[in-house]
Amino acid sequence: MPAFLRAADAVVAISESTRSDAIRLYGLKQDAITIAPPGLGQRFTTPIDPAQLTAARARYGLPERFALFVGTLEPRKNLAVVLRALARPALSDVPLVVAGRPGWLFADTERLIESLGLRSRVLRIGRVPDDDLPALYGLAEVFTFPSLYEGFGLPVLEALACGAPVIAADRSSLPEVVGDAGRLVAPEDVDGWEAALVELWRSAEARATLRERGPVRARAFSWDNAARRIEALCHDLL
Repeated sequence: MPAFLRAADAVVAISESTRSDAIRLYGLKQDAITIAPPGLGQRFTTPIDPAQLTAARARYGLPERFALFVGTLEPRKNLAVVLRALARPALSDVPLVVAGRPGWLFADTERLIESLGLRSRVLRIGRVPDDDLPALYGLAEVFTFPSLYEGFGLPVLEALACGAPVIAADRSSLPEVVGDAGRLVAPEDVDGWEAALVELWRSAEARATLRERGPVRARAFSWDNAARRIEALCHDLL
């Protein structure tokens, strides 16, 4: 990577966090890096058909109310902090739907689910086709994304666009994506995750507020904007 970066006439980063990392780790100059955040496909920016919600609930056997996690099951995604929060008595009635394929060290997550007594409350539905994701986000009472590190964190943007109340880690690029449209909690803070989950699970008003803010926040990110920034960069290099 250092050799590629040194040879490049310009570098594009997908977040300010990624640009800062490139400066810190590889010694690049700030003005050598253009930020072009990604956008979303049309499936996430159009209203969800109620029939899709009904079909998704039946297809995956979803509970009436649930918290949602979307991502590869590996240590970096930090699902453990959500599991430990859900094991607290205040959240004993909250089921968790986990959408994503098993990754490295997945067995550790399996053992944690067993040791916390959560087997009956964690529904793993595997990797979900992109066309089904909007319905999952739309049905979720709360979307959790406790990742330890993300260059951008596309599932968070997807969830915001679909109106899911979001709780995300306050690290790397995630605060840039969430803004004031969700809750941000330190990824190692089990008490903080418990408090945020309790608030959103119990308060319809809090959920409604975030359901309104999410799509507004998501509209700040678009592929058209990203394309214009990269087009301008290419013209500058000619």
